[in-house]
Amino acid sequence: MDALARQDPDAINAAMTEYGGKKAGPFSNSGTNTIALLPLAGKVADGEVVEVNAEANASTFSKKQADFVRSVLRSPDQASALYLMAPTYIAFNEDGTGAPPRPGSDTFLSIIVILSHPLSKGSTHITSADASSSPAIDPKLLSHPTDKTVLAKHLLFVSKTLRQAEPLASNLATSGQRYPETPLDDVASAEKYLEQHAAGAHHVAG
Repeated sequence: MDALARQDPDAINAAMTEYGGKKAGPFSNSGTNTIALLPLAGKVADGEVVEVNAEANASTFSKKQADFVRSVLRSPDQASALYLMAPTYIAFNEDGTGAPPRPGSDTFLSIIVILSHPLSKGSTHITSADASSSPAIDPKLLSHPTDKTVLAKHLLFVSKTLRQAEPLASNLATSGQRYPETPLDDVASAEKYLEQHAAGAHHVAG
């Protein structure tokens, strides 16, 4: 997958041949080979509590939403995040755009974490009576402190636990490139990383 992202002619021709002859290979699937919905690992076992508070002057809906998210985070089996695994390099720039593939010939495995029940709320407003004018869109990603904390804890689970678990660990190069290059050691470092590199995600429905 990384060779395809680098537009390597040999890799593209091989993938085209495999798909054309056998309907197999990287062009026959989405590239995401593992998906899981997971709870906040270790929260119940160690008694840790993540505070979930509705914002000041919150609407009835927002209060009920906060109650629901609180129940999810306190449950040992209710998923608070979606995990995606893909055999290629996936990263984002600070402006939310996709980062280009790393140069060289290294191959990567990316694990993406997406909040299942974010509390942050953005806004969309018209800017002009002219229907062709673009609206003002502010997603306010991770503006609710609970979202940042929960996502950071899931990120730490990937960095400190999941990547060291077998059989995954034995298939990762210990001396290879990593992203982030500096290990995430605690919630504070994970939150700082998210502030610089997290991007929005959605699925269209309807």
